[in-house]
Amino acid sequence: MINRVKFCQKVKDWTVNDWKKVMWLDESLFELFHSSNTQNDRIWAHNTQDVLPRDTIKNPPKIMVLGMMSYRGLSDLDFIPLKQTVNALYYVSNILEDTCLNTLKKRRINGPVYSRKLVLKRSEAHFMQDGAPAHRAIVAQ
Repeated sequence: MINRVKFCQKVKDWTVNDWKKVMWLDESLFELFHSSNTQNDRIWAHNTQDVLPRDTIKNPPKIMVLGMMSYRGLSDLDFIPLKQTVNALYYVSNILEDTCLNTLKKRRINGPVYSRKLVLKRSEAHFMQDGAPAHRAIVAQ
């Protein structure tokens, strides 16, 4: 909670132009057959007989996808190999040093959003990521 407050205090006076210089990076897991989660999935019914049963697929196919975006454009999507854990070493060598640097090499100012530079001046860019352990590791700083 303290880190969130510090972050908010740091960016509370940012202008729209400051936010235009942010490059966001995140990864997400996609499942082919999503199994219901009683914590997050809700079904509204008058009684339990109205709720249709749902088959569950054991070990459904899934893939982790990573991407970057900014006000100006999008990166190509990067697919993390199956069963690959995104630890600090993988994050630095495959994501930061490969995917992110290749994205920053884009030179087009105009054109389709997926082919443009994410920021006009790299020296003014702000790199944003979530608080995943691999992102916070000392080797990734």
